[in-house]
Amino acid sequence: MYQDFSNGRKTEVDYINGWIADLADREGTEAKNQRIVQNMVHLAEAMRQFKKIIFIGIQLSKFSLNLTC
Repeated sequence: MYQDFSNGRKTEVDYINGWIADLADREGTEAKNQRIVQNMVHLAEAMRQFKKIIFIGIQLSKFSLNLTC
């Protein structure tokens, strides 16, 4: 999962943690930790695009500040 995330690919979190959480749901119990991990990985995947935009914006603002000095 780490290699997928680091290389910008979609992770297999749904097939691992999601499958365990879904199995627990079918059996009438909860797998809260598995569902939390699944949701956090999905959040991290979604935030990748925003992190790149923010990082570029910070770099550009620093660059323009350096030009005015």
